[in-house]
Amino acid sequence: MRDLPPQPPLPLHLRRPPPRRRAGRQERQAHPLPRLRVPRHRPQEVPQRLPQGAQPQAAPPAPSQEFFVSVMQRRVAHCHGHGVLRRDLKPQNLLVDKEKGILKIADLGLGRAFTVPMKSYTHEIVTLWYRAPEVLLGATHYSTGVDMWSVGCIFAEMVRRQALFPGDSELQQLLRIFRLLGTPTEEQWPGVSGLRDWHEFPQWKPQSLACAVPTLEPEGIDLLSKMLQLDPANRISAIAAIDHPYFNSLDKF
Repeated sequence: MRDLPPQPPLPLHLRRPPPRRRAGRQERQAHPLPRLRVPRHRPQEVPQRLPQGAQPQAAPPAPSQEFFVSVMQRRVAHCHGHGVLRRDLKPQNLLVDKEKGILKIADLGLGRAFTVPMKSYTHEIVTLWYRAPEVLLGATHYSTGVDMWSVGCIFAEMVRRQALFPGDSELQQLLRIFRLLGTPTEEQWPGVSGLRDWHEFPQWKPQSLACAVPTLEPEGIDLLSKMLQLDPANRISAIAAIDHPYFNSLDKF
């Protein structure tokens, strides 16, 4: 056979790269990977069992009635301190966690800012059973006293487990209030006879609140009576109610 002439070398860009050579064992061990140390799992400690016959510690006592009334007062005082009337305080708007001792006031739908001098407001507000007498009588100028009346009604309901003034109309509501607290006169409540819905009501004398809330101690009766003053000018304020002796047994917070 005739010898073929030698082929010219391929250009560099067409040449195949030489195959990679596997590193030997020694080379692989030249740069070993760091070894990760995984800590062993330690089982959680098992609580020690009570000795036979030992009794577990009693759960802390549930928050008292005084506690929740005090918290409600503070919530209302906070609103009043920021110039807000709640205007629709009722048990359905209180969110209570008895175990954790938490009380919150919900539903600000009827809340309004108030100013001095007082503005004119609508009188169809608070749910009937917790509505203040000045509102029932058609007053359109009112202030924080409407909330304090509602707090008093809720307070009494917490103690007696039923509404204090469960009226089914505005007139029946007023009659229930006057039967217990007495029919107001101009001497007791200046200007009452000039309210829009004032009529010549039957003249009842005031009864003792202790008869309506017999399980409430005297200091509680005193606080309740100051909340349920017919004349809103004589009603205790939320901030003053916080310091009432009825709450002396509570730790101040």
